[in-house]
Amino acid sequence: MVGDPTSFDMLGTPTCGKGEPNQGIRVGHASPACVFADVDVFGGEE
Repeated sequence: MVGDPTSFDMLGTPTCGKGEPNQGIRVGHASPACVFADVDVFGGEE
């Protein structure tokens, strides 16, 4: 299931974590909310 435009949001972090001193630039990606079922994460090993 994928959300509609009302669930669309920009998610990420306020800094890119590169450079010395740290660069203060917002990075992230925008996407709607999604629901997944039966997905193995990291290979699904127990």
